[in-house]
This record gives sequence, C-alpha cells and structure tokens, in this order.
Amino acid sequence: MTSRLAPVLAALLAGLAVSTRVDAGERWAAWEKAIAAHPLRDARGNVVRVADLKGEVVVVSFWASWCKPCKKELTALDGWLAAAHGSTAAPRVLAVSVDQDPRKAARFVQDAALRLPVYVDGPDGLAQALDLPSLPLTLVLDRDGHIAQVAEKGTPEELARVESTVRALLSEAPPARVPAAEEQKENGEREGQG
Repeated sequence: MTSRLAPVLAALLAGLAVSTRVDAGERWAAWEKAIAAHPLRDARGNVVRVADLKGEVVVVSFWASWCKPCKKELTALDGWLAAAHGSTAAPRVLAVSVDQDPRKAARFVQDAALRLPVYVDGPDGLAQALDLPSLPLTLVLDRDGHIAQVAEKGTPEELARVESTVRALLSEAPPARVPAAEEQKENGEREGQG
C-alpha cells in the first residue's frame, strides 16, 4: 500500500512546490508594480520613485525605529555604501522607514549616525500596500526594476546574500540607452501596429 501512495504523495508535493513558486512570482510582480509607482519622500521633501531609477541596481530596505535587527541591517548597509562611495560599483540604497512618527525615524538615523538616504513612508504607505511580512525587509531590484532578491531577517547571512546579489547585478553591463526621441518613435510604431 505504501508503495502505491508514494507516487501520489510525490505528485502532490511537486504541485505544492510549483504552486508556491507561482504565488511568489505573482506576489513579486505585484510588489514591483507598487514599488515602481509609489513616491518616497525624504526629510527635506525630495521625492524619488523607483521607476525613475531604471538602469540602476536598487536596494530598498524597509525598517522601523523600534526594530533592533533593522538597526544592525541599516548600519551594515550604511557601512557598505560608505565603502563604495564614489565608486561606480555601488547600488542606489533607499532606506524606507515605516514609523508612524517621522521624528522617531529621524532620531534613530541620528543616533545610529546613518549617512544613507532615508525616506519616511509610515505604516500606511508602501509597507501597507506590500503587506510586508516582516521587518527588516530588504529588496534588491535589478536594472529593469525586477526583484532579484528578498531578504527578510537582517541576519549576517541574509546581508551577505544581498551583497552577493548586488555585486552580481552590478557586474552585468547596463543596458544601452536609447535616445528619448528614438524610444518614442519605436513606441509609436509598436502602438500603430497593434
């Protein structure tokens, strides 16, 4: 009897594994869309959208002032970014606070002496739209804005994987830029064909 159930059990487990990968892919696609469109505002009121950073490798780190692992992760990211300062081998890092009170986020940044760009989005912004499963949560986006990695725990092992992914993405040649007029012409021709 056990030998007859083995293939059935194997098929069920294989289906579950495929289903989980599909669900993650769908979730990441929804995250990519939300992240690309959502404006992030820094303490000075400057706004950045991930969609405007196409062509760059981007690291988005969600954190909160009350989160101890977040402080460790942000300190590591800050040191990593400082070491690469002025280098073309540096990603764009966006540290996104989900704190309700922007003053707590500012105090956290000051106390930790962070130099990386910090954006305060609150708990009702992008964090809510993405339904973040944990903090810290760090996303590595490739030059096309697609999620290359999700790191959820802020452990040294996770950070090493983030750094490895970023290095691999930075080592890839950036796509050739098409002048805006040619890009518009190509888009217009494609729309006329459809």
